[in-house]
Order: sequence, then structure tokens, then C-alpha cells
Amino acid sequence: MAKKPKNNEDRIKVTHEPHPLACKLTTEDRAVAAGQLAEAIQNLESLEIQRKTDTKNYNSLKQQFAGSVHRLSREVANGEAVRSVDCELRLNYTTLTASYWRTDTGEMFDQRPMTEDEKQMDMDFE
Repeated sequence: MAKKPKNNEDRIKVTHEPHPLACKLTTEDRAVAAGQLAEAIQNLESLEIQRKTDTKNYNSLKQQFAGSVHRLSREVANGEAVRSVDCELRLNYTTLTASYWRTDTGEMFDQRPMTEDEKQMDMDFE
């Protein structure tokens, strides 16, 4: 069990790592996604026309465009997109907890007990 520091302050180690998290879209982000959605719909329609003459790559391209349409229409409708967000992993050696914090909003989004490896503190030799 970790000992409490004498001055009642938690000992915390902070690292950074990206996590895919929902982010609120700005009006500009939604407009960009709407433009991309319109382009994906046009691509899908063009592919249907092309299918009559060239069926070699049809299925894989249709799947790709349909996936884009689905993702972008969901982003436009919900006003949210999953993006890679830089996050801090804070290891609290006093409470033996690991917590994840978004660096864009400063919010904690997950907390768990520290693993045995994480409980091993780094030695500062300077």
C-alpha cells in the first residue's frame, strides 16, 4: 500500500495519449461535414451509373462510399464526431487510481484502479 505524503498532497504522474472521444462540432465543422456528405452522395450516385459499365471494383467502392455517407450523415444529424483527442493519464499514487482527462475540455472521462505495473513509481535521481 502506498504511503501518504507528509504534506497531505497527492503524488500524481501525468502522461499524454490520444483517445477517440465524441467532440461537439462547431457550425463550421458541421458545414464541412455536410459538404463531405454531399460529395459522398454524388460519388455514390456516380458509382451506380458506372456500375453498368464497370463491375470489377463496384462492391468495394460502394461499401466505402456507403460507409462515408453513414458516418457523415450521423455527424451532421448529431452534431458530434469521434476524433482522436490528446488526453492525460494521471496516476494518483495516494489513492492508487488512474484517471483519464481530456486536454481540450479539461474533463475527466474515465477512472480505474492502477495496474500493478503503474503502481511502480519512477525514481527521480536528479
